[in-house]
Amino acid sequence: MARVAVAYRERKQVRFGENLFFVDSFEARDDRVSFMTRMLYNKDRPYTMTPANPWLLPAVEAVAGEGERIFAQQMRKAGL
Repeated sequence: MARVAVAYRERKQVRFGENLFFVDSFEARDDRVSFMTRMLYNKDRPYTMTPANPWLLPAVEAVAGEGERIFAQQMRKAGL
């Protein structure tokens, strides 16, 4: 419960098992503690499906075209 309280206070995430949660509310009264969480990441699924966005295609192609130049530049910086 201490991890949940700190995550709520600092507005951070908390991990339970392999899943990542955001703490939406936390309340401690007497000997009772209650909190609500929202799942941010579920590691049970090995992949995600992202729908295609045609408006991103020109940017992706521009970066892909510069890949060899960037690689060669980084190799020169490393002295190789």
